[in-house]
Amino acid sequence: MNGEGQGHGRRYVAGPIRWWLLLLGLALTLTLVTWGFTASVASSAESQAREALDEAGLENVVVADVRYREVELRGPSGDQEAAASAVDGIALITSLTYTADASLDPSPTPEPTSTSEDPTDEPSESAEPSDTASPAESASPSATPDETATTPLPDFEPVLFEAFSSDLTSKAKKSLDSVADSIIDALETHEGITVHLDAYSDSYGTEEENQELTEERAANVAEYLARAGVPSDLLKTAAYGEDSPVASNATEAGRAQNRRVEITITEEG
Repeated sequence: MNGEGQGHGRRYVAGPIRWWLLLLGLALTLTLVTWGFTASVASSAESQAREALDEAGLENVVVADVRYREVELRGPSGDQEAAASAVDGIALITSLTYTADASLDPSPTPEPTSTSEDPTDEPSESAEPSDTASPAESASPSATPDETATTPLPDFEPVLFEAFSSDLTSKAKKSLDSVADSIIDALETHEGITVHLDAYSDSYGTEEENQELTEERAANVAEYLARAGVPSDLLKTAAYGEDSPVASNATEAGRAQNRRVEITITEEG
């Protein structure tokens, strides 16, 4: 009887290894939750900072790095006060630093040196009519079609996107309006052109998520250009996910350059 009573009264006691595994699992869970929360806050702070800079028209100021709620901006030295004022008031951002970068200074407008040289050549051309009369005049109209036919196809800057987003920013839409006008102009002097829209992402997220994200980015750019008047049958989209980065994914500035849709025009024949 005593043996049976003692047998029924025994309770299971976890060994030291099981307690250790339980504590390890709890620590890993807390770490993942903390990391996810930190990444979410950092992404929101970055997005709000970029939107504020776009609204302020500070196109040359970039968000160089975001660490939780600490944001580092990089741009021309003359834009420091304006950038600080634009970002001021964003509740998520508790610390802001600004680094002047001469490489981001707006490029100076080229001086019209060519126009000053052209007048020196014109007198010699104006003297020719007295010698050649009508033949020179008849040659000039035939030269203009050749010049228009050899007009080079335009080049475009990539369309950039926010992290984890396929939506077009206000800056991207303004850029695409100009792209659409250039493509429509090119149709007047070039036949058989194709507009390639190649989309890429940074290395954040899984390969499947980034592939889907680049497909959505390419589709959104194509849809916007079509609404702006570009014939939809000329638009060819392609999505490459994380492939072919143009900058390092180790920094936010590099990742921002990799989240892009490249626009190129080719002509058959």
